[in-house]
Amino acid sequence: MKTAPITITKATRNPFSITVVGKFVKGGLGHTPVFETASSAIDGDEDVSPTIQEIRVENPSSVEGSIPRSMGRNKAQRLKEKGKARDDYAAQQEVAASLRLMAEQNAFAAEKRNLRHEERAKQIQEEMDDRNMQRNTLDYTPMSKAYFDRKKKKRKLWPNGSCFHPTIILQWQMMKMMMIIDFKFKLL
Repeated sequence: MKTAPITITKATRNPFSITVVGKFVKGGLGHTPVFETASSAIDGDEDVSPTIQEIRVENPSSVEGSIPRSMGRNKAQRLKEKGKARDDYAAQQEVAASLRLMAEQNAFAAEKRNLRHEERAKQIQEEMDDRNMQRNTLDYTPMSKAYFDRKKKKRKLWPNGSCFHPTIILQWQMMKMMMIIDFKFKLL
């Protein structure tokens, strides 16, 4: 443990009056010299001039190991401002990242919502078409009757709603590839 010097002077009659004079180091670090004035009635000698005694006492505020120097106010202020700037920048980046994430989530949710609306609209249209197909077309005008008859026929041929049967699509794709290959051979 580090010790701080304490000076005691015998000057007054009252043995209980103690005056502590000291300068505290910024932040409470380092040795703090403490000067103490105390009167003592032990000697019984009141006319004796005051004597000064130096006593070593453990300093409770000292820390084991080396004691760091206190830094200047300007340097401390600059470091504090740099720390605040770093914290502000980190907070801004965090907010920006969360906003980007929210935007992505909103876009994804909007896309899902639009897809659900489209599917629901398609389902409603199919239900209406099914109801129309189940109706008796005898009392329709010839044009309406022809329209619904074509729709019925189309539904029977291609139940999935596509106007092209899968085999027709496959044949068309193969024919397209053959045309591309034929064109490449002509270029050679």
